[in-house]
Amino acid sequence: MLRWCYTSPCILSRLFLLFKSFNLRSLLDERSLRGRNFLYLLFFRESLHTQETEKAGMIMGEVRVRVKLTNAIDEGMVRRGLMSPDDVRVYEPDALVDTGAVRCVLPSFLVERLGLARVARAVAQYADGRLDEVDLTEGFVLEIMGRRTIEEGLVLGDEVLIGQTALEKLDLLPDCQNQRLIPNPAHPDQPISKVK
Repeated sequence: MLRWCYTSPCILSRLFLLFKSFNLRSLLDERSLRGRNFLYLLFFRESLHTQETEKAGMIMGEVRVRVKLTNAIDEGMVRRGLMSPDDVRVYEPDALVDTGAVRCVLPSFLVERLGLARVARAVAQYADGRLDEVDLTEGFVLEIMGRRTIEEGLVLGDEVLIGQTALEKLDLLPDCQNQRLIPNPAHPDQPISKVK
């Protein structure tokens, strides 16, 4: 079954594999292409799993990474001598890198475990277009590959999602073909923040 899709970097790697493994001309009616000026039509197959990714239980192009989440207020209290470093609330889950999400997402149980306050409400839009008002956490420290930033998180779902703003602040890019994050090749040693 073919359907239209939004083209994120991970989807583009899926499309490359699709075009490589299928004859695109057989998917399109040649007469519909003649005499028309149009951009590229992008398709993807409902199941784009290779045998290797099926065995590993992963979806092709999916990027997961180990992250360290820390209560930022706890860290501040340690710096001020008001808390022991042993009492800082930290959690290290595997997270899904979601290039279609703007913000990070934390499940409710993790917000409670880290002791994060829910400081505001925000509207979240799901991939299917639904809108939902959800809680927004206070700042927490997000650490990936030795790079740190402060983030707020939307409280929903059952897994940690790393959104685009965190990736930009950490200067990390998804390598969907190899299912990993990589430092920006322009400055691999440290994140660079643009200020103008």
